[in-house]
Amino acid sequence: AGVRLWDVASGKPVRDLSAGLKGQHLSAALWTPDGRKVLLGRGGEADGTNGLVHVVDPASGKLAGTLPGPGHLNGLTDMAWHPDGKHL
Repeated sequence: AGVRLWDVASGKPVRDLSAGLKGQHLSAALWTPDGRKVLLGRGGEADGTNGLVHVVDPASGKLAGTLPGPGHLNGLTDMAWHPDGKHL
């Protein structure tokens, strides 16, 4: 799956945010409340890594990390921030 940032004025892609995650089923995306990172959630692969949340720097397109802990058993379909902006 691919996740790209697009230039609205030109209609052209600017950056591939999923370049470091090739071959993974990305099923959810969410900007951080401060707009500095993008979270990409994994779908339902059967390889034991489904449901993980990867953090990507949109300025560089590089993977900045993966949230710790086991992922959701059946993969992610969506994500949302708590109104306090501190909890996913």
